[in-house]
Amino acid sequence: MTISDFTRGQQVKLDIRANKTKGSFDAVVALTYKNILLLEPIVIDGKLVGFPQDYNASLTVIVKDVCYVWENIQVQAVSFKGRHFHAIELFGEAEAKNRRNNYRVSIGEVMNVVYFTESGPKPHHALIKDISETGFAFISTEDFDIGRMVRLNLLLPDKTPLSLSAKIVREQPGPKASETLYGCRFSEKNTKLSTFLMQLQREKQRKKNGLSGPSGLGSFSGGRF
Repeated sequence: MTISDFTRGQQVKLDIRANKTKGSFDAVVALTYKNILLLEPIVIDGKLVGFPQDYNASLTVIVKDVCYVWENIQVQAVSFKGRHFHAIELFGEAEAKNRRNNYRVSIGEVMNVVYFTESGPKPHHALIKDISETGFAFISTEDFDIGRMVRLNLLLPDKTPLSLSAKIVREQPGPKASETLYGCRFSEKNTKLSTFLMQLQREKQRKKNGLSGPSGLGSFSGGRF
């Protein structure tokens, strides 16, 4: 994938690392200009997201279930044709990575998981470790069979219920000796889930103090093209 493959409105993800601090930000492609990718300004709680002087960043975009990553990029706040953007200079092709490299949203909450057995569905309250667009992981003290179907019941921010069917595809020891971690793969893609994950990420970002606020590049008085 090259810069010419980006489209307006496409969602991307920025991962920022500075010293021992990490930040993850969702962004939207505004347009491309030559070898410059212009993103809609990243703002949290009314403040422009700024970055320290010394940091390392990567850009991730998912196209047709393939995860493309540009490493070691620089993000700048700029003005272009009277508008404000966050800009990234991109060269060459992005590295394509396995879909499992896609980010997951940590949950850490007990939710309703229905386990389908030969005798019928059985409701179960499990600790949901994380969720991605392709699946989720939960922790339980009970035994579940690989290959069995489960249903995760979520409640969206607007109180709309969302039920997601998945298959248990792996298991491994949990955090405690009596616990097992189960990995599940969703049966189909759900656009409401993507929206849900984006909202979760934004909420988590609002609670982060590091890498937010007008520091570093935190002013749109920066360079122009």
